[in-house]
Parts: sequence; structure tokens; C-alpha cells
Amino acid sequence: LVATNMLNNQVERFLQIENVINSDSKLSNEELECEIFFRENVVQNSDGRFTVKLPFKENVSKLGESLNMAIHRLHATESTLSKNSELKEKYVEFLHEYESMGHMTKIDTSKDNPKDIHNYLPHHAVTKESSSTTKVRVVFDALAQTSSDLSLNDVLRVVPKVQGDLFS
Repeated sequence: LVATNMLNNQVERFLQIENVINSDSKLSNEELECEIFFRENVVQNSDGRFTVKLPFKENVSKLGESLNMAIHRLHATESTLSKNSELKEKYVEFLHEYESMGHMTKIDTSKDNPKDIHNYLPHHAVTKESSSTTKVRVVFDALAQTSSDLSLNDVLRVVPKVQGDLFS
């Protein structure tokens, strides 16, 4: 408990230093619940990285099946990539890097427990030729609907906005 309080204090100090928390901001009840959830669930791993559980607002079991939709979208992405070898190379490079960083792991669906809840996020490439750094980004679609017509975003709490609007 002491370590958690110390961690929460460190995160809060960091956010204040970075001017992310605005004491004048008015949070909705849902945003406040999400903020509290974050503070109670943020953990620093042994390698120094911070992790936090997803802030579900609804029972995650309401999510329907998503594997078939994700596979369908993967085939569409593969079709697009098959027509552009440079795009495919950058896309595969990103996925390998993402995996090596521990952000995703390969799974064996044959070993899935039917009682476990899974949500497969479809992804696709977005290109921006004018970018001087990253011309290809991989975008994960958390708005993709499952068989229950709910998406992952539908069952997550609203995260408080931490930056002011760029244009007023």
C-alpha cells in the first residue's frame, strides 16, 4: 500500500510538472471514475514500464465474438499490402518491432479456454507521404464492432482529456 501511494504521488507530481492535470478542469462523473481507476491500478513493472488495466465501464462479457471480423479485416489488409511491396515491408517491420517491444504476442487459438474473453483488434496501414519521420503507421481499430454490435471502445470508460484544445 505504501509503494502504491508513493507511485501515485510520483505520477501525480509528474503530471503536474508536465502541466497535464489542470486543477480548474471539470471532470464528468465517468471521467472522474476513470481517473480514480487509473490511480488505483497503475503499476510500475520490474523493467520500469508503467501498466494499467483497461478501465471497463461495463461487463466485458458483453463484447461479442471478434475473431471472424478481425480475420476478415486482416485479409483485406493483406490484399492491400500484396499490391505494394514497400508498404508491406514497413507494415511487417512495425509489427515485428511492436512484438519485440512486448506490446503484442502470438497466441494459439486452439488453446483458448471458451470461458476466457478475447477481443481481437483489427488493424490497417495509414500512410502519410509528407511525413519526414513516419510515412506508415499501423492503426488499431477499437471501434470495430463485435458480434454483439459492441466495440471495445463501447465498454471502456471515457478517459479524461489531458490536453487543452489546440484551437479555441
